[in-house]
Amino acid sequence: MPGMTRNVSPAARLAFVGMLSCALVSASFVHPAFANGVDTCGSPAPVLTTAGDTGDTTGKANDIASVPLGCNGNYLSVAGPEVLYRLILGTGNAVTITVTPSAGYDPSIYLLSTCGDGATCGNGWGADKGLAGQAETLTLSGVPAGIYYLAVDSFFPASDPQSKGTFTITATGNFGTMATTTTLTSSAAPSMFGQSVTFSAAVDSTIGAPPIGSVQFQVDGTNTQLVAVDNSGKATYSTSSFAIGSHTVKARYGGQTPFSTSTGQVTQVVSQASSTTTVTSSANPSIATQSVTFTAQVAVPAPGVATPAGTVTFKDGATTLGTGTVDATGKATFTTSNLAVGTHSITASYGGNTNVAASTSAAISQVISAIGAQISLASSANPSPRGSSVTFTSTVTAVGVTANPTGTVRFKDGATTLGTGTLTGGTATYATAALGGGSHTITATYDGDANFSGGETASLMQDIDPTATTTTLAATPNPSTTGAAVTFTATVASGVGTPVGTVTFLEGTATLGTGTLSAGSASFVTSSLTEGPHTVHAEYAGNTDYVASKSAELVQTVNAPVVDPDAGTNDDGGITKDAGGNGDGGSTNDGGSTADGSSSAGDDGGNGSDAGTSSLSSAEAGADDGCGCRTAGAPASTSLFGVFAALGFVVTCVRRRSSARRAS
Repeated sequence: MPGMTRNVSPAARLAFVGMLSCALVSASFVHPAFANGVDTCGSPAPVLTTAGDTGDTTGKANDIASVPLGCNGNYLSVAGPEVLYRLILGTGNAVTITVTPSAGYDPSIYLLSTCGDGATCGNGWGADKGLAGQAETLTLSGVPAGIYYLAVDSFFPASDPQSKGTFTITATGNFGTMATTTTLTSSAAPSMFGQSVTFSAAVDSTIGAPPIGSVQFQVDGTNTQLVAVDNSGKATYSTSSFAIGSHTVKARYGGQTPFSTSTGQVTQVVSQASSTTTVTSSANPSIATQSVTFTAQVAVPAPGVATPAGTVTFKDGATTLGTGTVDATGKATFTTSNLAVGTHSITASYGGNTNVAASTSAAISQVISAIGAQISLASSANPSPRGSSVTFTSTVTAVGVTANPTGTVRFKDGATTLGTGTLTGGTATYATAALGGGSHTITATYDGDANFSGGETASLMQDIDPTATTTTLAATPNPSTTGAAVTFTATVASGVGTPVGTVTFLEGTATLGTGTLSAGSASFVTSSLTEGPHTVHAEYAGNTDYVASKSAELVQTVNAPVVDPDAGTNDDGGITKDAGGNGDGGSTNDGGSTADGSSSAGDDGGNGSDAGTSSLSSAEAGADDGCGCRTAGAPASTSLFGVFAALGFVVTCVRRRSSARRAS
C-alpha cells in the first residue's frame, strides 16, 4: 500500500533464474497461484521466498525511488514471491501495464530501469494500491528507450494469504520504436562449388538490446529460409547449393515491436572446386608389347563437394598417349601396348568441367624392358657335299609375351660374317654354296629391334665334304728319244669348281717331279728318261675342298736316236756324226754336193778315212738336210739336223757340190 514501509533483507536476496524469456507484449498472461514461488510463465525456474524482513523500502504509486537489486539480469525478492518479465521500450513509448489479481491476492507491480554496472539498477516505476484482489495499473509514457524488468511481487510473507493467488497481466499501448542493424557474414568467402557455407545474421539495436523476431535469408533475390533470431539476436542459414559465380546474399530482419526492420548483405563468390589427380600403372616394370593400363583417380578435396566428370589425358612426357572418360567413381583408364623400350614419364591431366577445376598428376616412371628372345639355328643338310647349297634357318621367339620379332639375323662362320637374313614371322634364312670343305662353326646373331633384346645362338658345326676329283695324264711327245724333253701334263677335274694344289708325277713309286695346278692343269718336263718304256702316273694330293685322286698309268716310250752312216766330211771341214757314233771323218775341200747325194773329191786336205765319193740312189737317200746327213730308213721329212741339235750337238752344215753321178 502507498506509504507502507517494508523491510528488505539484502542477505536474503535470491537469484531468479530463467524468466527473461517471458517478454512482455500487448497480451494477457494468466498465472496460477504461487505455490512456493512457482510461476509457469515460459516454464520459469522456481522462485524461492525468504522469511522475515530486514531493512525497509518506501513504495510509492507509479514511482519507486530506489529499489536495491543484485542486477545480474535478476530481480531480487523481498518478502514474498515474485515473477520477473523483460520489457523493451523504444523511443516515443506510451504503455499501460495492468495486473489483475485473484480474490484475496495483493500483488505489486514494478518497472525497474536497466542495470548498468551489473550490481545496481537505477530508478524505476511501480504501483501498489495495497488492496487485495484489486488491479494494479502502471502507466508509462516517454520512458527512455531501453531494457526494463517488470516485477510482479507481493510484500506479504508467504504465511499471509494475501501473498498467494493468480493474476493476469496485460500491456497495451505504443512500445515505441527502436532502430536495428543487421550484419551478415559468410563462413567462407570465397567458397568452392559444393562447399557448405553458413551465413550468420547478427541483429542489434541502438541500445544493445537483442531484438526478437526472425530473419529472412535471400540468395539472388529469392527467399531461401526464414530463421528466428535467438536470445542474442542471431540467426544462421547454411547452404551448399551455389552455382559457380558471384551471388548476392541478404538477411532481412523483419522487425517486431519495438524493433524496426534492417537488412544485411554480402557477396558470395563461388569458384570451381579444386581437384587432385593421381595416376597408377597396372604393371611396372613391364616388357615391350605387354598391355599396360594406366588409371587416373580424380578427387575433389574438402571443402569442395562435387563429382568430377569429363576426360583425362594420359601423356608420355609431352606426347599424348590417349584419353579416358571419368566414371562415377572419379576413375579414368587408358591401355596401351605400344610403349618403346626405356623409361617413360607418365602423367594424367584431368581437364576439369564447369564445377571442378583441372589438375595434373605427378609423373610416374614407367619402365619398359626389352623382350627376351630365344634364338635357334638349324641346317638344311649336315653334312653336305662341297658346292651344294646349304640353308641355315634361325628362329627367334619371344619370351613371356606373344610377339614377332623384326629385324635381321647375321649368320657367321667363326668370326666371319657369311650373310644376313630378314626375319619374317620370326624366321630368317641364309643359303650358301660357298662353304669350303671341312667343319665350320656356324652361329646366328640376332641384333634385336625396338622391342626385342638381341642374342646369339649356340654354335652349330656344319661339316662340308670335299668334292671328288678325277686326274688324267698325258705326255708329249710319246714316244720320245733318249735325251729329248718330255712334258707330262696332269689335268684334275671336279664337278664343282676348279681344283687347286699340287700334282706329283711318279714312275712306279719314284717321284719324277711335281707341278702346281693352274686352271686345273699341272705340268712337269723332263729329258732324263732313259731308253725304254716308263710307266708313269700322276697323283693329285687334294685339300680340304677336293678329294685326292690318281691318274691311270701312262707308258712313256723312249727310243735311241738313229744317225745316217753315209754322212761324211765335207770338203770345207764340216764334221758329221751318225746316230751310231761312227763317222767317216772325211772332209772335202770344196764343200760341194751333188743333187743325188753323192760327194766328189776335190782338193784333199781332209782328214777323213775315205777321201773318195759315196753316192746314194734316190731311193736310198732317205732324208737329207742339205748337209749330207740323213736317217737311214727315215722318211724324207725327218732331219738328223734337228735330232742332233736336240741332243746338244753343234752341227755345222756346209753346202756340198752336187754330183751328176748316178748309181750303176
